[in-house]
Amino acid sequence: MSVHVLSLGSGEVELLPARWKHNVLALCQKPTEATETIVHLGLPFLGKENLALIVKEWQMVLCGREGSGENSYKITQRISQLRDLEAATISKPVLPFFRQKYFEKFCWIKEGDKVVYFLRDQKRIVYPGPFAIGKVARVDDAIGVKFDKRVHNDTCLAGYGMLVFPHDPRLMSFKDYTYLRGDQDYAYFWATIQRDLKPLPSYDPDELRLWLDSTQTAETVYK
Repeated sequence: MSVHVLSLGSGEVELLPARWKHNVLALCQKPTEATETIVHLGLPFLGKENLALIVKEWQMVLCGREGSGENSYKITQRISQLRDLEAATISKPVLPFFRQKYFEKFCWIKEGDKVVYFLRDQKRIVYPGPFAIGKVARVDDAIGVKFDKRVHNDTCLAGYGMLVFPHDPRLMSFKDYTYLRGDQDYAYFWATIQRDLKPLPSYDPDELRLWLDSTQTAETVYK
């Protein structure tokens, strides 16, 4: 059995800003069985968007420094290496935890966008399927989603609405949802990073990961 594992070499770890090291290294997983074959994945696995955020973090650090000493030179070299990696990889969804950490936190979504939300691990749900399709009604500290069909029996928009934190992996733009269904290695990290970094009430990462890999799509149930 092959297991794809995010495994960073020492050179790759040094490309990460201090507050990114813990977050990205938390994605690194170990095989659970001795019979599993490890397929190592490096920083390019994170995709263009996440690597671009790392570059912007270094740029913010660089702007805060005075002069052009050795540290500034090293940072410039790291930025150059990261840009090379970014150019050589493909676009992937911004990881949920990073969607709230930077000033671009809402660049991935805007009012009126079509979104998918995972409901199966929630309470008081009346919607029949694991994923519900809706549209972004507002973008603030929390994201307001309005569904065309009633999804719960709480009071928010009479069961047709929900407020969601930006770092909630259950909320996906429709484009991100489509991508995650086709890349199970990335979907695994998407679903599990939140368990270690910032737990969410009632969130079950294993449940989300399994349903992203299922044959029951949001579109099938929605119709």
